[in-house]
Amino acid sequence: MSVASPMPRQVGATAQLVDFIGRRDRRAEPATRAALRALTADTVGVAVAGLGTPAALLVRDWVEDQAPSGTGAPSGTAAVWGSASRLGPAAAALVNGTAAHALDWDDAAPSMAMHPAAVLLPTLFALAARRPVTGAELDAAYSVGSAVFRAVSEVLPHAVHYGRGWHNTSTTGRLAATAAGCRLLDLDGDVTAHALGVAASQASGSLANFGTMTKPMHAGLAARDAVMAVGLAHRGFTAHPAQLEARGGFLDLFGDHDPRRTAALGERLEHWVTGWVDDYAIKAYPSCFATQRAIDAG
Repeated sequence: MSVASPMPRQVGATAQLVDFIGRRDRRAEPATRAALRALTADTVGVAVAGLGTPAALLVRDWVEDQAPSGTGAPSGTAAVWGSASRLGPAAAALVNGTAAHALDWDDAAPSMAMHPAAVLLPTLFALAARRPVTGAELDAAYSVGSAVFRAVSEVLPHAVHYGRGWHNTSTTGRLAATAAGCRLLDLDGDVTAHALGVAASQASGSLANFGTMTKPMHAGLAARDAVMAVGLAHRGFTAHPAQLEARGGFLDLFGDHDPRRTAALGERLEHWVTGWVDDYAIKAYPSCFATQRAIDAG
């Protein structure tokens, strides 16, 4: 009498992400570095222009007002792009992310609605302000964040998530930026799982605020919270180590949790870690990416 083999235990979404983030056997392709160079120039450039918008000015004013009375503007190690100011990493990420998204001239992904560089680069540059970072490390971290952004969006899936009114740049963006930060700082698997759990509980940002100052702040808040999640987890702060797939976790709350899609997460991550290079766009006009071709046609 034959005995049926037990079904293999499905690896959860968080564990798949942790394994992916921790891999060290990838080599950066020349196309990756060229794409990241273009996105960095574009993102910093539009952030410098966006720094003068009302949204960015008010966020920066609020950050500087948090300095202890009588000490002047807060000081730190992380640059506010386009200025001589230095802030703490989380504060700089908030200001730079808001400025990068303020003019709606930031990057886009043709495959789905998101602005990866507007969240990932403020996070990575803020974290890099306190330690030396090589170009290869930055390439790897950005590619990890880009893959997490797209693969998790697919697993939700994106159409359901966005259809509920969530701003994917802000929600999934927190997970992506946290993943990128964990990769940049070479955090171990347990710490990375907790960082993702912290970021998942911070996720927010509604489409109802499109057209207001709050919309660009979504990108800044996502970057700030990623810096915070990485920093807290690195210090021993804990969260549910399988938050994404847990009942009431990220996939339940923000999408239509389907274990079949979750089972394919690792495969999609491996696809997007290099595939993102063919899925980014630098806008020609300061407007929603969906309007770019219509503007050209006019």
